[in-house]
Amino acid sequence: MLGLISFETFETFKSFYDPSAGKIHPLEGVTRKEQSGRAGPYPARRQPHPEPAPLAVQTRTFSPKELAVVLGVSESSIKRWGDAGLIDVTRTAGGHRRIVMHEALRFIRRQDMRILRPDLLGLPDLENLPPEARAGDLTADALFELLRAGRAAQARGLVAAAYLDGTPLAHLFDGPVAGALERFGERWTHEEGGIFHEHVATNVCIEAVGQVRLLIPPPEEGAPVALGGAPEGDPYLLPTLMAAAVLADAGLDAVNLGAHTPVSALQHAVAAHAPRLVWLACTAPLSERAHEALVQDLVVPLGAQSIEVVVGGRGAEAHQDAWPASVRVLGSMAALAALATELTAAAP
Repeated sequence: MLGLISFETFETFKSFYDPSAGKIHPLEGVTRKEQSGRAGPYPARRQPHPEPAPLAVQTRTFSPKELAVVLGVSESSIKRWGDAGLIDVTRTAGGHRRIVMHEALRFIRRQDMRILRPDLLGLPDLENLPPEARAGDLTADALFELLRAGRAAQARGLVAAAYLDGTPLAHLFDGPVAGALERFGERWTHEEGGIFHEHVATNVCIEAVGQVRLLIPPPEEGAPVALGGAPEGDPYLLPTLMAAAVLADAGLDAVNLGAHTPVSALQHAVAAHAPRLVWLACTAPLSERAHEALVQDLVVPLGAQSIEVVVGGRGAEAHQDAWPASVRVLGSMAALAALATELTAAAP
């Protein structure tokens, strides 16, 4: 789960991903047959266009005509889908239709739309995908080969494209990302230069997760807050980044404190944000003393405030029976996503 990826020894991931609840299928009324362009998921199709602005999920907006160019459909189709409530359309003071970036991305995922002009969304990595790439079918082997070949842009693009095609983040992280990095972890012990390749691959995956996080719509006002990080002495960035992305994708307001987070920082964050859930991504080994300090100084006080505490990773699993009964020790991102769904459903 949260700290399951170790950049020294990668353990086998177990994904509890339920295929029946996985892929997001298009809603009735919109099909890819309505989109023009070649058969590949993100075929290159050049048309005159203004220079794209930097990606800004929360503030950037599109006119129906601009979004139509992105998707390779007619402007009238965008307007029709807006009138039907499939796209949330706002109006300017002058009555012109505008579509916020995160709503455009939400529509793309829900309707299983293909993006023909990713550059206009500020996603140049998607332009680097080969025509035969099938984002929804991203595998650990495909991602591993791209990372091993040093094709960072295509690796990031495949992860982003898989997310936009409707693949749940938990499935991406438990499956292709974990599987690819596990293979690098197996190689570094017996291949010259293995550690170098592992570190480069890990950095690309960190970039990919960061890019996907930008694509996630902002939480609704009043959404439950979740915060967390890796405990003090744990230097690993990726597990807690993935945890934050999974929680944000489930609709929580996720605050990631990053690696090597002292208990005092977590305490201050709890006081500032009043979270419903706190996560600890424990990839590095936890000494008995460090574990006891976490329990006494953080976990027990959080339990007294009825705050859900979630831990994961090899460091947490090594103390499986020593955590208080209220603590959830999770073994996959899918389990974290399921918990997050429970919390959002129970929110007032």
